[in-house]
Amino acid sequence: MDSESIGFGALFVGQLVGTIVFVVGLFMGGLTIVTYVGIAIIMLAIVGLALSTTFETREQSVGKTGRREHTHFPLGRGSK
Repeated sequence: MDSESIGFGALFVGQLVGTIVFVVGLFMGGLTIVTYVGIAIIMLAIVGLALSTTFETREQSVGKTGRREHTHFPLGRGSK
């Protein structure tokens, strides 16, 4: 398994745990400290996903030369 996929999976599990804490806290007593902890866990997981996606995209784009590769098809415009 790739290390990036493990990181994404862990952040999704964090969102799941935060959602469970949020819902349980909401049903147990309304807007209590437990509910706010659930919201904080969800928000941290979302920020972590956004940051990991941003850094992964930057790492992939660093290796590119910036030039477009042209593919030539044998049957296209100008072929006679």
